[in-house]
Amino acid sequence: MVKRTIRPYSLIAVALAVLALASAGMAGTYKDRNGSIHQWTINPSHALIWEGSAYLPFGIVLESKYLASGQTEENYSADSLAVQTLKSAGIGDIILRAGKGISAIPPEAVQRVIDLLESAGIRYGVEISDPPYTPLTGYVIQPSVNRYDGIRQPGEITRKVEDTKTAVYVICDARSGDIASTGQVVAAGGQIAVPNKVRSSRDQVLLYYPQKVFTSESRERGLPDLWSSYDHHRDNIVGVLSKVKFGPGLRFFIDPFSEYFGVRGDVRYTIPASPEFRMEYTAWLARKYGNMGDLDLAWGILQHDIASYAEAARLIPLWQGTRGVAAVYDDTTGKYHKVDTPRSSFWSDFAEFRAFSVRAYMDGMADVVKRSVAEVPVVYTASGFEPFFVGRSSTGFDGLAVPAADGDATLAARAGRVFSMSETAIREEWIISRLKPADTIYGTRADLYGALNTLRGLGTKGFFLDVKADSPSYITLLGWLSDFAKTVVRDKQFAGFAPRVVYYPASLERGAVRQFTSGVWWLPSLSPGMEIKTGGDLAAYIMVHPVTKDAEIYVWSPKQDTTIHLAIRDSITVVNSNGESSNIKQKNGRVAVRVGRDPVALRGVSMEQFIPVEAVEDAMAKLSQLMDKAKRKLIDTTAYEAALQRAQGLLSNNQVSVALDMVRVSVDELSVRLRGLESEPVNVTGLGI
Repeated sequence: MVKRTIRPYSLIAVALAVLALASAGMAGTYKDRNGSIHQWTINPSHALIWEGSAYLPFGIVLESKYLASGQTEENYSADSLAVQTLKSAGIGDIILRAGKGISAIPPEAVQRVIDLLESAGIRYGVEISDPPYTPLTGYVIQPSVNRYDGIRQPGEITRKVEDTKTAVYVICDARSGDIASTGQVVAAGGQIAVPNKVRSSRDQVLLYYPQKVFTSESRERGLPDLWSSYDHHRDNIVGVLSKVKFGPGLRFFIDPFSEYFGVRGDVRYTIPASPEFRMEYTAWLARKYGNMGDLDLAWGILQHDIASYAEAARLIPLWQGTRGVAAVYDDTTGKYHKVDTPRSSFWSDFAEFRAFSVRAYMDGMADVVKRSVAEVPVVYTASGFEPFFVGRSSTGFDGLAVPAADGDATLAARAGRVFSMSETAIREEWIISRLKPADTIYGTRADLYGALNTLRGLGTKGFFLDVKADSPSYITLLGWLSDFAKTVVRDKQFAGFAPRVVYYPASLERGAVRQFTSGVWWLPSLSPGMEIKTGGDLAAYIMVHPVTKDAEIYVWSPKQDTTIHLAIRDSITVVNSNGESSNIKQKNGRVAVRVGRDPVALRGVSMEQFIPVEAVEDAMAKLSQLMDKAKRKLIDTTAYEAALQRAQGLLSNNQVSVALDMVRVSVDELSVRLRGLESEPVNVTGLGI
């Protein structure tokens, strides 16, 4: 690895250094056990360039019996036979899997298997995956799931919980969200018993927040408690691998934590509770906020009474999304603080810290492996679409692996997300993949080739089949893979190929990885963006382009081609999914844009200007329908008729923004009156309990 030290001379110097590193890409120098030097780099198309030539492996994940099942001569012979089988089938690349935590295996055993691979001329990556590690323990914040409704009488309430140590609970008014009681209970026998002394004529609801332990057997396994176990984990790995002498066949290391490393299921909404997590979060909050007053304001703490960053770091939110109670709870003091949730940045701060912290551990582990073991690329399997898989450092990990998937649609989605994250990394990253065949998947040559071509089309530059040697289809799959590899070798353009892409924000409900008729892929991005509510059958979003950093508006019509009109007095540029642009001039103060099923980008249009005339007309039609309904209920509609007439006049003068606001206010007000909700109690928190 080329060593790069960035000293804190100035923010400008750091920014220029980062830009230079990003443009130069990443490079490394590996010195093998024979003293030979191997230079490598990663090109902008996500291929690993080894000693000046593209390294495009088509191989197998080989689980060593000698490492996994014991150091016997019988197991070693089985490994030797497996290697010879691969060579005979024309397969020269593998990912070596130990089948257990590599730190639990004697270094001399690892060395013997490495020597076997070297003697056979096999090129290899080493899967480090080294559980067990300290399991993640934290409070699961899912008030829409962990709840018990319709409480009016006092009495103990029991609820089933899994892998739970303790739980925080809140009993509150089901309509207003007013808190009647809070507390903590200890779980026993897979359940919690919550004391309830509330007697009310109105429904109360119990919300509980279990402190769950995510073990290696948990369905949501993946993210360990890095904050507690990282140092021990790192030292164990380096302690074994640093004693192994790797030869010229070594190409990379993969998954220093585990193949399933990432955030999934309940972990996404889990606030870790370990002292080490809270200590690190405390320091991060102190760096971000100049004083506690700034934090109180940002988090929407209504009484501004958080005493310290340490207290802030242990607070548990009692809401998530649009459900729950507008408060945070301190599990040390048992106190809660009311929160103005619509403007609270609690969840965004937590997500930002988690991404920053986890990525730092990933980078740190990659750097120590390259520094202390062998300076070859370190790759992580991107088992989720998470910010910490997007490289943001000039050093650290060097690539991402597409996780195995069931079915072509899932495979395309996962490969698309990996390409998107690699494209937005601060430096070039290698992309590889693993496929896990089964009898019902890749049962024919065409099935396997289809999956490999999907991966190729989405920028993958390394391919490994994760199939057991005792599988009935093993030899057949090896032959198919070898034949496919020969076709790729003849493709001299493959190492420089990159898919053409249009991005959408990951939060877009209508977004889905797919390929347009033009061959361009539609992929999600973690860059800032949001859906634009247009009304009718039209769909649109605005986002910061992950590469150019320009804010762009995209619009499409999911059901059928249509024409929209924008009140703009200048010409605009429309760019289709194929990258072809056209300038459209205004006529009578409006621009007509033809929109189809594939999104087009609009340039020269601001967020304020993007209000299709058709959206206003749809809103007017809805208001007319509501007025007809109101008249049948003998509700006076005079004011709404005047508003509609005024809006029609504004629209004819191309004042679409004012017209739309006027109509929507009338629609919202009349809708409430028709529902008879004007006398209902209002939940001032803005949350649905």
